[in-house]
Amino acid sequence: LSLLAAGPIQAQTMTENFDGLPCIDNNPYFTLSNQGGLTWSSFLCLKSDTYTPNPSGYVPGTTSGTHVGFTGIGVATLSRPTGVFSLQSAQITSAWRDDMTLTIRGFLGATPVASLTLTPSSTAPTLVDLSAFINVNRVTFERNGGTQHPGYSASGDNIAIDDLTYVLTPVHAITVAPTPANGTLSCTPNPVNHGSSATCTATP
Repeated sequence: LSLLAAGPIQAQTMTENFDGLPCIDNNPYFTLSNQGGLTWSSFLCLKSDTYTPNPSGYVPGTTSGTHVGFTGIGVATLSRPTGVFSLQSAQITSAWRDDMTLTIRGFLGATPVASLTLTPSSTAPTLVDLSAFINVNRVTFERNGGTQHPGYSASGDNIAIDDLTYVLTPVHAITVAPTPANGTLSCTPNPVNHGSSATCTATP
C-alpha cells in the first residue's frame, strides 16, 4: 500500500496590483473577493487617476498602473482557507488621515504568529516589509485614530494598498494506491501544506 502526496512542488510568488480588475473611480466600487489565490474580506479597489474627491492618499498610494486596493468598513482580512501563504511586502498609504495607526496581525488558525504596527503617511506610500508573516492562513488589518489631513475633503480610516507581494505555499492532496478493496484509509489534514505532516489511519 502506498501513500501518494500529489500536488505542485514550487511555491508561487504573486504580486497583486489590482490593474487587471474592473475597478472604477467612484461608487459602487469593485469589491474584492477571491483574487490571486486569496480571499479578500472588506477590501475594495478604485481607479485613482479619475477618482473624486481629490486630493487624497489614493493617488500617491497608487504605485503601479491606475488601480489601487483599499480597506472597507471594519477589520479587513486576507485569508487562504485551503492552505497557507507568506507575505513579503506592500505599498501602504493612509487615504485621509495623518498619524493613524495600522496594526497587521497574522494567524495560523486561532494562533497569532506575527504582528506589525505602523503609521502610514497620507501623502506618500510606505514600502512595508511583511516578511515576518510566514505560513499564515489569515491576516487582519486594523486601523485606529489619526486626524484629518489638511486639504483632503473626504474622511475615513481607509488605507490604500498596492503591489502586495506574497507567496502561496503549495498544498498536496494525499491519495492511496491501490485503492483498498476492503476497509478505508483516511489522512488528516488532507490536503497537507508543503513541508508539514499529516496523520493517516487505516481502518479494516
